[in-house]
Amino acid sequence: MSKTNMVRKLAFGAILVALQIILSRYLGIQTDIFQISLGFVPIAIAAMMLGPSWAVFIALVSDFVGTMIAGTGAYNPMFSINAVLYALIFAWMFYKKDIGVWRVVVCVMIQLVFVAVPLTPLWLYIYHKYVTGMVKAFSVIFTAKLTASLIEAAVKVVVLIPVCKYLYPRLSKVVKF
Repeated sequence: MSKTNMVRKLAFGAILVALQIILSRYLGIQTDIFQISLGFVPIAIAAMMLGPSWAVFIALVSDFVGTMIAGTGAYNPMFSINAVLYALIFAWMFYKKDIGVWRVVVCVMIQLVFVAVPLTPLWLYIYHKYVTGMVKAFSVIFTAKLTASLIEAAVKVVVLIPVCKYLYPRLSKVVKF
């Protein structure tokens, strides 16, 4: 990889990190139990254009820096696991692939079934029990996260289809790596 190519990727990655932080931390809806935002779009774009390693790096940096700048609590590395898994699933489904509606739906469903619904309630339960000392019933956290995840999945599908169909091809022509 040439030095110029690496600098372009780093600059593009920095833009995606900043965009992810703004979309998820400042323009999203965030409560103690759930978060709904468009912060997934920069990670999906990173996965589409740069591949899995860059998408994971951008997701990790976004998660850490976003928590340090505008977090609602202490940094929790367990949520970084979710960020890495989301980035890997995006890359697996989108990188160097012909992206259609079915691929977007399958990608979002995989994220829902294997990351959002089982892991996030577990991390929240552990966080509330051992860090804050406030014990919340796992069933309450799970039910709230399931409801929020279903809403978030619908938002992801509706937003990712035009991103994949219109934005990604145009970005690919403008940003060359």
